[in-house]
Amino acid sequence: MQHPIEPRTSGVLAQFSRAPAWVQILAIVGFLTIGIIMFRLVAGLVVLAAVLFVLYMIGKWVRLRRPPLVASAVSMRCRCGVQPHGGREERT
Repeated sequence: MQHPIEPRTSGVLAQFSRAPAWVQILAIVGFLTIGIIMFRLVAGLVVLAAVLFVLYMIGKWVRLRRPPLVASAVSMRCRCGVQPHGGREERT
């Protein structure tokens, strides 16, 4: 009686299908675990990027809404004889 001809494939799937059942189960569980961990890492990075982007946009909005520095206060200080760096002007 002849044995059925087994295809001589040396691919990963062919080797996987010839492995014992416990090895197949361990491999599937391992790949699922790695996939879940990678998915959570990528999801965490996406959330972190979104939070940083929102904070950046809030800072940009606050900077636009803040009134510009009043130049008259600086010029008044100079007129009073006080220099911006804190020294006194010499009056002649």
